[in-house]
Amino acid sequence: MTNHANGQTNVALQDGSGRVYRVRVRTVQGRRKGAFVKCLTMSDMTREMNVMRDLKDLAHRDALTNIANRRALYCQAEDVLRRCGTGMAVSSIMLDIDDFKQVNDSYGHEAGDMVLKEVALLLKQSIRAQDILARYGGRGVCVDNAGHRSGCRLCAGGKVAKEDSWR
Repeated sequence: MTNHANGQTNVALQDGSGRVYRVRVRTVQGRRKGAFVKCLTMSDMTREMNVMRDLKDLAHRDALTNIANRRALYCQAEDVLRRCGTGMAVSSIMLDIDDFKQVNDSYGHEAGDMVLKEVALLLKQSIRAQDILARYGGRGVCVDNAGHRSGCRLCAGGKVAKEDSWR
C-alpha cells in the first residue's frame, strides 16, 4: 500500500493477480448543516504501474548486454556507499576489454556486440546476487563487491576477454 499526499492510496491485491488500484475517499458536504456523504473511488492502475516499472527498467538497463547501465550503477553505488558508513567492506573492479577496437575494425560491430554480450554473460555467472554488475562505457564494465575487501574472486572473469583471442 502506497499513500499519497493528496489522500489517495495505491493498493496492490495479494491474490497473485498483480492488480493495483488507486483508492480515494472524499467527503462531499451537503447543503444542510452537518449533512455529508463519503465517496469512495477505485481506479485500476495496473497498466500504468506496469508501464512505469518497464520505463524504469529501460532507463537502468543496457539494451545490448542486458546488465545495469551507468545510471543504475550510480544509483546502486550510492546505496552501497551509505552502507559503507556502517563499516561494511566494499571493493570495485573496473574491467576494460583489451584491443576491442580491433575486433570492431576487423570483424564489424556485430562481432563486437557479440563479444560484449558474451563478456557480460560470463561476468553475470561469476558474481553473487548482491554484487553490482554494470556497463560503464562502450567497452568498460564495473563490478562492485559489497562485503568484500578484495576483488580477487573475479579476476578469472576479468581474464576471459584477454585469454579468448578474437583475432
